[in-house]
Amino acid sequence: MATDQFLGMSTSSGAFALQNATASQDAHIVGKARQAGMIILSKSNLAELNGFKDSSLSPGWSSLGGETLFPKKCDGNDGKDSYLAID
Repeated sequence: MATDQFLGMSTSSGAFALQNATASQDAHIVGKARQAGMIILSKSNLAELNGFKDSSLSPGWSSLGGETLFPKKCDGNDGKDSYLAID
């Protein structure tokens, strides 16, 4: 999700080439959530370019963040369903 550059979080879509990219404004849903009082603490690793880069890549992989891992089992992916809750 795009977040305003004021938050200091890049919006890279998991791509190494976009690692320092920032959005000029929040995504609509992010803006609505922030207006309702939500506090954004961090962002997570995303499948590179939302998986549109190459269909043969793992759904949780990006050149910038590597493989998305299940937080309770960081020595490897805990099955195909792990990335769904993280992306």
